[in-house]
Amino acid sequence: MAAELPGQQSGWLWLALSVVGTGISIWLGNAGAKARGQSGWRVGALVVIAFAFTNALFSILPPTNALQVGAFTPLLLSAIYAAIGLWQGLRFVLVGAFPAAITLGAYFFLKDFFFVWMALAGGGSLLLTGLWMRNG
Repeated sequence: MAAELPGQQSGWLWLALSVVGTGISIWLGNAGAKARGQSGWRVGALVVIAFAFTNALFSILPPTNALQVGAFTPLLLSAIYAAIGLWQGLRFVLVGAFPAAITLGAYFFLKDFFFVWMALAGGGSLLLTGLWMRNG
């Protein structure tokens, strides 16, 4: 069984860190868009759409365990990156494919370590791909 924080603490911690991370991502995205003379409102709109989609999906297909919930968000973001790659190029497709692959690998083969793996490999891959996207 995968290790989790006791009780509802893990849910509140996830929510708080997600809100902070989303806010920072939107802020950085807007700053980068302004530097390029673009409008960054689409990033915020995409977050709202993804949040609404997730709530709608979970209301009709509720997950049965924490691993499903933990795998959903990285897979959703991977699909969004890959879809953006259809317009922006192969780099975005790869940025979507790699986290999807490590998420599915952990879900099927590392269930006992899923959350630790996702924190380290999933978070680390996002940091590395962010640097790759910035420098390329």
